[in-house]
Amino acid sequence: MQASLPEGDFLPKDVKLKIRDLKVGMEITTYFCLDASRKKTSKDGSDYLVLELSDVSGTIRGGMWNDITVVQWIRPFAVVEVMAIVKSWGGYLTLNIKRMRQAWGNEIDVQEVYDLSRSRD
Repeated sequence: MQASLPEGDFLPKDVKLKIRDLKVGMEITTYFCLDASRKKTSKDGSDYLVLELSDVSGTIRGGMWNDITVVQWIRPFAVVEVMAIVKSWGGYLTLNIKRMRQAWGNEIDVQEVYDLSRSRD
């Protein structure tokens, strides 16, 4: 991964990378569906986000400690581009999310992200 992050798009992208392919220690930049987000407060009083993300292969939780206001601009069940490090917490894979933004237009085929057979109630 680059020492300094580029503005705007996050590079390099691995659009084909799926949740089922993730391994601890991987540094990823890929797309997910943002299923849910909750703002929480840590013991030291700082705010962070707990995010539920999904793609056609499954779901994963992530935590985001920087620039958490970005989520207020993202609509529910939007496709988001995520830059993160895969971690393990309590025996489950999680994402330490460094940056996130809403994907726009034809950036990605939604069938790469959405399981169209799943209900989104």
